[in-house]
Formats: sequence, structure tokens, C-alpha cells
Amino acid sequence: MAAITDSNIDQSIEKRQSKISSREIRRRKVLNNADSRLKFILGCEQSFNQADVSSSGSSQSRSLDVNSVGPKQQQSHPNQTELHASAKSNYTVNDNVSNHDAITKESPETIHDQWLEMKRKSLASHTFPWTTFIHCCLVSGTASIAALIKLHYFNNFLNSYFNLPIIVPFIILTLLLILPESISLKSELSIWSLVMRYCLKSLEYNVPGGKRNRGLSVIATARLLVAPQELSEEDVKRALVLGWCVEFLQAFFLVADDIMDDSVTRRGQPCWFRNPEIGTIAINDSFMIESCIYNLLKNHFRQQPYYADLLDLFHETTYDTEVGQTLDLITAPSYVDFSRFSIERYQAIVKYKTAVYSFYLPVALAMVMTKNTSEVDYRDARNILMQMGEYFQIQDDYLDCYGDPEVTGKIGTDIEDNKCSWLVVQALSVVSDEQKQILQDNYAKNDPAAVQRVKDLFNELNLKQKYCDYEEQSYASLRESIDKIANQDLAKALLVFANRIYKRKA
Repeated sequence: MAAITDSNIDQSIEKRQSKISSREIRRRKVLNNADSRLKFILGCEQSFNQADVSSSGSSQSRSLDVNSVGPKQQQSHPNQTELHASAKSNYTVNDNVSNHDAITKESPETIHDQWLEMKRKSLASHTFPWTTFIHCCLVSGTASIAALIKLHYFNNFLNSYFNLPIIVPFIILTLLLILPESISLKSELSIWSLVMRYCLKSLEYNVPGGKRNRGLSVIATARLLVAPQELSEEDVKRALVLGWCVEFLQAFFLVADDIMDDSVTRRGQPCWFRNPEIGTIAINDSFMIESCIYNLLKNHFRQQPYYADLLDLFHETTYDTEVGQTLDLITAPSYVDFSRFSIERYQAIVKYKTAVYSFYLPVALAMVMTKNTSEVDYRDARNILMQMGEYFQIQDDYLDCYGDPEVTGKIGTDIEDNKCSWLVVQALSVVSDEQKQILQDNYAKNDPAAVQRVKDLFNELNLKQKYCDYEEQSYASLRESIDKIANQDLAKALLVFANRIYKRKA
């Protein structure tokens, strides 16, 4: 093993410093080239912007102004032959050595500047859609600029040895960078178009149908809460948007509810999931419908001071409704257990599953939009609207059993689905042991004969008359509660809703 001497150490240090110095020189040249190329691109864009302004002038004014491209001023445009002759004159190659040992007349920095200036002149002598190309490069961002830097030596190679114009590497760059990105973007847009067409089909099928009472309640409430002159055209538009948000929420709940209940029809047509090409895809469709709500809110209310209040209302309402749906499902499992059916459980289901989103939400949205901040008004409205929601759901249960499908738009399945409906709760409170056994044997059976035996028992217990008596008592109680409200505009709006649902048939 050779001994390590001071001389060896000095030589190693010198070699290391030489390598570092060479690497640093190459690094600086690459950075300088990148900076020059970027200035060149931006300069071309500026030049063409100026040319566009003066496009009404002579054809001479439409050509590229070299003076605006870079810091080195040129007054004439030499032809292509002169440019390549000039390019070759800057390089003197010794035939006896390799290309790496090329001897130059001038320093590398000076040669690079001259090379860049010649390419500027060459650019001026070619007709090419540079504005479009530069725009694409700038849009493509750092990827295109990095590619320009990497093509530095390729440009030298083409210009010096093959006498090809500077336009060739740029065309290659366009094909390599811009075209693939365009193809990728087109493919992505095609995918989005496919999804959007499907979502539009789902929205058109599930959202517009029905009576739209919930959505119309928003604008109706807004018009009753403030004077007509205080409700601007923009306010009306926002109220309508909120109304459609409520209808989207309703559609979201119904699509999901129909799947869970295995329903047959909805709003006079087969349930969405019943369509052969849909099936369980409807589960995801319900999520997509819900997401539309928050896109609408963001697009139309993001700048409003009450935007957060609207989001809170929709989130809280969705949560309350899902709590009610959970109560409904766990109360009616796949087997009959009448011990779970009680008036207290029924009222809780109704409150959360129906009353909050069908009655309180539309009124509260209008109150928020009209900048009502009275906690007393919100409390009064919620209490009365919860009563109204219970009355509405009891009507729904009655119509599910006795309503005309041609009028209601759906075939009732509460008996087959083992639902804790108002009718069965009332029946259980008055039946004899023998009658209860009939219910036990026929309730929750997907058999038309069994369903008819349950309906016959309801008729025997005179539940139709009991419902009519309840309807009158409930309406009278609502009127009495509304009369006690201090805010007369709010009381007027609530009375309109009570009258709207009184003795409804669908």
C-alpha cells in the first residue's frame, strides 16, 4: 500500500477543486441559458401583443419586431444563408481532434450570446404561429420551460451541423408537450361529459316531479315576511334557488328511502332504482343529488353574510332527517315486534324524519335570507311547524292506506314494509287479543290477501272516522297556536301553510 504524503494530498485537493469548478461552470451556463430562453419567450409574446395592436397597418407592421425581442438591437433581417454562414464562422473545428476538443475564437459566453442572437434573427425570417405557440408554452408552465432548457444542445446540433432552421426543435417541442396535454385534456373532458350526462338524467327523473310545496314555501314565506318593495329582484332569485335546494334535498331523501323500503312507484313513475339500467347505482345517485345542494349554495350565496347560516341549516336538517330515518328502520325490522310500536316512538320518528325538512327548513331559510335574527321567532316557528309536520305525516300514513294511487302518485306499502304508522299504532291501542293476533299473522307480509285482511281490520276498528276527528282537532290546535305568535308577518305565513295542507288528498 502506497504511503500517503503531503504531495498526494495536495494533488487530490487540486483535482477535487477542479471538478467542482467545472461542475459549477456547467451549472451556471445551464441557468443562464434557461434565463435567456425564458426572456426570449416573454419577449416574443410582448412583440406579438404589440403587433396585434397595430394589425390594421401595413403588412410590414405585422412582422416580428426584433428590437422588442431582446436586449441586443438589430436593424435588418439577414437571410437564412447569411445566418448559417455566420453561425459556422463562430466555430473553428480542428479536424485532428474530437468534437469535445473544439477550439473557439471567442469565449463560450460570447459564443452563446451570438448563437442566441442569430436564433432571434432566424425567428424573424420565418412565418409560424408564434403567438399561439408561446401562449401554449406559458400555459403549460414549468414543464415546457424545462423542456426548452433541455433542448439547448439539440438546437446547437441542428443549427450548426444540419443547417436546419430554429423552427424545427420548437415544432418537436409542440408535438411532445402541447399535443399530449391536449389529448389528455380532451379525454378528461370526455369523461366528465359522460358523468354529467348521466347525472342530468338522474336529476331530471327525480327532482322536478311532485307538487314542489317545500320549495315554493321558501319564496312564499319570504314574500309574507317582508314588504314587496323590500324584496328586490335579486332577493327573489335567491329565494328560488333556496327553494330548489330544498327540492334537491327532498329528492335525495326519496331516492334513498325508496331503496330502503323497496318501494315500487314514486310520483306516478317507477322508483329510480327500479329502472333496469340503474339498480343499486341509485345509492350513489342520491349522494350526487345531495352534493348539488352545496354547489348551488356556494355559487349563489358564498358572498352573502348569512352563507354559513344556510350551510348550518342544511347540515342540521340532513342530520335530523337521518336520525328520524334510523328510528323508522330500527322500529320496523324484518320481523313483527309490536312492542316497539308506541305513540311516543311514532311522534319522534315523525318529528325528525318529516317535520324538520318538510316544514321548518323552508320557513327558516326564508327567515335567514330576510335577515330575521329573533330567537323568539325561530322558536315559535319551530314549535308550530313541528305540530304541522306531525299532522302532515299522519295524513301521509292515512293516504298510504286509503289514498287513490292515481291522485297520490304512489302505491302505499306501509303494511308490507312493517312500518310504525299512525294507523297501526291506533289499532294496537284498541284491539282485542283476537284482533291483535290477526294483525300479528298478516302485518308485514308481502301478500295482497294479507294486506287486505289488515285493511279490513282497520275498517272494523273505524280508524277512518278516528282520523277525521284527529284532523279537525289538529287543525284547531294549530290555529290557536298561530294566533299567539307576536310576529304577525310570521303568523300570517304559518297560517297559509296550515290551510294548504288541511284536508289534502295527495
